[in-house]
Amino acid sequence: MGTFVLVHDAWAGGWIWITPLLRAVGHDVHATTATGMGDRVHLAGPAVDLDTHISDVANMIGFEDLTDVTLVGWSYRGMIITGVAERLSERPAGLIYLDALVPTEGETATTPSAPPKRSAPVTVRRRPPLVSPASWSSTPTRTGSSR
Repeated sequence: MGTFVLVHDAWAGGWIWITPLLRAVGHDVHATTATGMGDRVHLAGPAVDLDTHISDVANMIGFEDLTDVTLVGWSYRGMIITGVAERLSERPAGLIYLDALVPTEGETATTPSAPPKRSAPVTVRRRPPLVSPASWSSTPTRTGSSR
């Protein structure tokens, strides 16, 4: 089965995910909570930024020694999973943008030139092939082409 790292939306925490459903079908699931959110709210401050949140996820992946992970980013966290994939290019097997920001090269969450692109309600991106959400409970099927 697969290994998933779930990255919550901007105003929540790891508790928001329904991890028992993925675990029930045999997946290894890790739900993160970003610095400054939920039980980590005491760490909030002006120095907490996108890079902090990328480091949160990248460090968890490193500390848990996870490989071949599928990163799932919801809303603003699409920016984070993209940053993690760039930072740890050898570890992610795929990216799932769940109604999320999908940045282009050089774009940040505050790039003023154009509004960020939003994915469809569920868009699955794998590097290099695409995979459908239906395959979460079975062996991934490879279709499509790389980004």
